[in-house]
Order: sequence, then structure tokens, then C-alpha cells
Amino acid sequence: MGNLSESQMAIVTLMDRKFEVLKKALPANVNPERFKQAAIMAALENPRIVLECTPTSVFTAILQAAQLGYNLGSAYKEAYLVPYRDKRRGVTECKLTPGWKGMKLAIERSGVVDYISASIVHENDECEISFQPPGVYHGANLKKDRGAWLGVLACAYRLPTTSDGEKQLVDFEYLSEDRILAAKAQARDKSLWEKWPAEFWKKTGIRALCKKFPMVNDELVTMVSWDNESNIPLEEQAPTVHQDTATAVAAVKELPQAEVLPPPPESPQAAKAKEKTKPRKKRTTKKSTETTAAPTPFGFA
Repeated sequence: MGNLSESQMAIVTLMDRKFEVLKKALPANVNPERFKQAAIMAALENPRIVLECTPTSVFTAILQAAQLGYNLGSAYKEAYLVPYRDKRRGVTECKLTPGWKGMKLAIERSGVVDYISASIVHENDECEISFQPPGVYHGANLKKDRGAWLGVLACAYRLPTTSDGEKQLVDFEYLSEDRILAAKAQARDKSLWEKWPAEFWKKTGIRALCKKFPMVNDELVTMVSWDNESNIPLEEQAPTVHQDTATAVAAVKELPQAEVLPPPPESPQAAKAKEKTKPRKKRTTKKSTETTAAPTPFGFA
């Protein structure tokens, strides 16, 4: 990796220095060297990752991808590194957001279904959807142009148990263009949508389909939580755990005050003991009512 700037070399140095930590986090079926190279290329894809994000947040996002075995970057479409500006803390942090293949893998590995598909529906495609009984058909007429994008069709299947069986449709979700663009409008960083629109259209469809299934394992819960965070506008985000002192004090002041309860009634035994231990009053002498003669001023008889 020649001709790298100083900030780019900092990412490479960080990955080399933390390589042993990544190797321990990666699943056994993932090549550590290939993962490291993919992570470096993913960080270099966006100049803001290198120039603005804190090194700790970059490595944390990469380590999260390693723990789940997701390759980073546009070449794999499993997960991406995205910079997010935290206005409260005044820093830019690197966050991990899932790609459509990463979310597809999470649902398939959860065991709730065997196979997930997602396809963009064009205006000249042949597409039929039946809600009762559930059924879908999506084909393309190869003799003419497919036309503009209309939406995304995401389907979940059970694979056949026998060689002559057919895959069974478990559920599906169709999102129109309006719903896709509404999801894009909520994204804090739209650069990925601009670079790879087809991938993020598909991911939005799979994410909608994912909501129909129970969150049965940690991987699926984690992937959905990453995506939820990436689509929440920054102004609506809850305060982070790392609050400054002023914020923490303000939060404490807003807590409800503890109720002050009256003391319990005093028992007869305690009253008697208290009476015995009362200090005795000191005797006071009455002042004399007699007035003493005032002394004669010196020099005047």
C-alpha cells in the first residue's frame, strides 16, 4: 500500500498493531489476513473515516464486524463503515452498519428460515403477488428494457427436505419506491445510498421482512440494532453513556426526590428512658431588686 498519506498510514498501523486481537475475535472459517485487508480498504473508501473519525471508534467498528464474521466494504456488501457526527460530544465516530448480504446472512443463520432473496421490481417486469394464499412471481421480459425502479420484493423460504421437493414460501414483503425513499430520508449518512443504491434498496426490503420474524439469536438482534441506530436522525438520538459532567448533573437534578416519611410513634419504654436521661435544669438566683448607689464622679463632691 504505497503512496498513502499520514492519516491513511495511521489506519494501516492501527490494524497491524491490533491484528492479534482481531484474529482472536474472528470465527475459525474467516481468513484473518483477508479480513484485515478488507477492513483497511473499507476504511480508505470514505475519506471522512480516515480524516475525521476517532481511531478508537474505527477499531471498535472493525472489531464488531470481526466478532460476527462479516467482511467489510463494497466488495462484499455484508457491512460498511460509516462516519457519524456526534454534535453533543463534538466528535465524529465510526459506526458499523449492515449491508443487504449481512442482514440476509443473519436471518438465514438464525434458523427461522433457510433462504432469503431480494430483488428490485422494474416497471416493465412481470410481477404478481398473492396475499391469500401467499404467493409471489417475479420475472423479467428480456425482449425490452426493464424500465424504472418501482420497489423491492423480499422473500423468505424453507428449502425442500427431499431432492424432488420444492422450496416453500414462508413470508414476503414488498416495499414501494415511496417507502424506500422514506427510509433513505431517515438515514444520517446518505453517501452509501448514493454510491450503491441497488444494494440499499434490497437491504431496506430485507430489513422490513426481518421484522416479521422473532429475534431468536444475538446476531440477528445486533444487526437490527445497528441498522436502527443508523436510521435514527441525530437530533432524536438518546444521550450516549459517555456524558459530560454538566449533562450528568442535569440528569440527576431531574430525578424525582425521595419522599420524607414521618418518624414512627415513640414507645412507652423509650419515653420513660428518655425522661430519666433528661439533663437537670441549673438553679438560677434571683437578681436583687435593690439599687446600689452610683459612684460619685471623680473631682465633683
